[in-house]
Amino acid sequence: MQMGLKLLLSPLNTNVIVRTACCSVGIVLPVYSTFKAIETGNRNEQHKWLLYWAGDDAFQNFTNFFCFANLEIAFFSTRY
Repeated sequence: MQMGLKLLLSPLNTNVIVRTACCSVGIVLPVYSTFKAIETGNRNEQHKWLLYWAGDDAFQNFTNFFCFANLEIAFFSTRY
């Protein structure tokens, strides 16, 4: 439990192999589960994973928007 919290709260201080493994599991497991839900035809599982990917996409768009907005604010604050 403590190790998991330590990895979550300070990912820059962890081993590269552990970080790569965590990122790989975080990508491979949802992709595998999505394909499995599509192949089995289970509507509840498909709905669950559709919501997961929609939420993931919304989070990525949110992150990208504020990253771009931060760059714009930094650019214009130095110009005026």
